[in-house]
Amino acid sequence: MFGGWPYLAFQYVMGVGGLAADQSYPYCAGDEKNPCFPCPPPGWNKTLCGPPISYCNKTLYPCRESLPKAAHIKGWAAISSDEGTIAQQLATTAPFSVALDAGKLQFYHHGILSGSMCSKTELDHAVMMVGFGTEKDLLKTTDYWLVRNSWGAKWGEDGYFRIERGIGACGINTQVVTAVV
Repeated sequence: MFGGWPYLAFQYVMGVGGLAADQSYPYCAGDEKNPCFPCPPPGWNKTLCGPPISYCNKTLYPCRESLPKAAHIKGWAAISSDEGTIAQQLATTAPFSVALDAGKLQFYHHGILSGSMCSKTELDHAVMMVGFGTEKDLLKTTDYWLVRNSWGAKWGEDGYFRIERGIGACGINTQVVTAVV
């Protein structure tokens, strides 16, 4: 819902002068008991971001632009698609916003998500790459990315997941950007 490319989100935040504090405008993932439908911002571009839903919760989510700004973005930068370079830059510049094919994420519980279970080109979800590591077991060693999802702390490994590193798993290396705050 209200999807889009991370660099467009950065450009939007720059255009409206920053982001409101979580206390003023809390994140909402929603569920069946507590649905949340934030309204699209003024100037919503349905060509770039898809059509907005026809209803929204204006009581829970007032006009974002009128709220005091707690964080500002000066710009954004694209990061190389080379996973070695991504790892080097992540160690000094973390976190990164990345896009990937999330088709199999709904079934994820724990462990390292295999790159063979998704497309490298059908990107449909933005997440935050926060780290990387290596897991060794008796039979093999697997390099992975540590990624924070937006589906809440009850999902995955306390809101995070690990995905295979070094093979472009699910296209995770193709749309890597960072904000300049």
